[in-house]
Amino acid sequence: MTPTAHFSLLPVIIGLPFLGAFCVSLIYGAENVVARNAKNVGLLVSGVALALALFMMFKFDFAAGGLQFEYEKTGIKSLLLSWKLGVNALSAVFVLLTAFFAFAAVLITPRALPNVKVFMIMTLIIEGFLLGAVCSRNLFQFFLFHEGTFIPLFMLGAVWGEKNGGDGVPFSRYGYFFLSTIWFFFGILYLHAQTESLDLDALARQEFSPDVQAVLLAVFLPSFMINAPFAPFHQWFVKAQSDTPTPCLLILSGALSKVALYGTLAVVVPLSAGAMASYAPLLMTWAVLSALFACASLLTVRDLKEKIVYAQMCLCALTVCAVFSLRIQAVFAVLLFCLAQSAVFAVFIVVLTFLFDRLQSADVSRVRGLGAEIPAFAAAFFVAGACFAVLPATPVFMPVFLLIENIFTVHYAFGVAALAGVTGLFTAIANLYAGIISGERERTFFPYADLNCREKTLSGVMFAVLFCLAAYPDAVSYTHLTLPTNSL
Repeated sequence: MTPTAHFSLLPVIIGLPFLGAFCVSLIYGAENVVARNAKNVGLLVSGVALALALFMMFKFDFAAGGLQFEYEKTGIKSLLLSWKLGVNALSAVFVLLTAFFAFAAVLITPRALPNVKVFMIMTLIIEGFLLGAVCSRNLFQFFLFHEGTFIPLFMLGAVWGEKNGGDGVPFSRYGYFFLSTIWFFFGILYLHAQTESLDLDALARQEFSPDVQAVLLAVFLPSFMINAPFAPFHQWFVKAQSDTPTPCLLILSGALSKVALYGTLAVVVPLSAGAMASYAPLLMTWAVLSALFACASLLTVRDLKEKIVYAQMCLCALTVCAVFSLRIQAVFAVLLFCLAQSAVFAVFIVVLTFLFDRLQSADVSRVRGLGAEIPAFAAAFFVAGACFAVLPATPVFMPVFLLIENIFTVHYAFGVAALAGVTGLFTAIANLYAGIISGERERTFFPYADLNCREKTLSGVMFAVLFCLAAYPDAVSYTHLTLPTNSL
């Protein structure tokens, strides 16, 4: 397919969130009216972007593979500027996931949240940047979109930092992100000096010397692992989400971490596969230790949001560990995991949002012994928690099994450590459920209302989707997928 500067679906998908953010900025009036209209505009824009992403997936020819929906316009070569968009079998999946997480984040945003207008603007801008990064076929363009998320993330920390009080100093929290931006940029300059090209497709076909690959691995991999996140770069990620509103869990732990995983597959692996194979034992050791550290933290932290972040950190570390095995089967397992786990994670966050709306707190000590008091929530939390804890017969069980299988092929020690991480995750979620549902209830707390009709309906629809994913895993099967294998 010849690149063209005529109409393409991808600029529309990328531009919609930015247009929506501009429209939200024009909303004025009473606070409750602004909040309602801002959320309605956000739902409309993110919903249309999700519908277009689904349409793109429907029209994408996975059997043929290759780059599709291309759009290219020549820029200023001396300034590394060009406008090249396109999606392959890998990026098409992450476009859909990014649009899905953004829509879910807007959907669960409460209108009572302070500064809903600003929050909606920042959410839509982040969605636009992440969609642009996934669709970019030029590394410098990818850099601008990917690192552009730093600005709205910084704003979220500035407005809602320090447990939503807004009095924090967010720069210290986002220091790793800022340093990764500088490190990434120097990597781009080094790569351009070596090749005089930043076209991702051309770079994937080029062979680099072992020394150059080692430098590219050292430059680009940490930049993505900061957003995954991996220990010891995780502190900014955990604090950012514990301080910001609940929908940010879907933006950061959902969309941003998935785009970091995409960057690892689309940038790091093609450019430095040889060096990654040489350092595979060290990289996989780093991954499994990060997963085990996340499990240990998951069992000790008291903030419910932090527990969720560490659980996602554990699963993400195991996913990247499978990527480090450099097997094409691992890529299929990663895609299957991302699709199934994204749905499970969104459902888990939505169910917990019902509770956060009533408690106005994420302290675990305040959510004990609620089983008899709000039985509908208890049932919903059991189903969502069971899926999130990777129990058998849940949508995520088979993808995680395939991930661990690929890890075992490298060395049984890594496989055992991965199993220990999954076991720790299950133990932590089981303890969390036992405490929330059947723990000792303190009488000083007022009773909470159970799920209302709207929440029960929403939960029923989401659980029906999870049941279909568990009962019909072939619905998201990628056994027919054609992926470039030159770097694996």
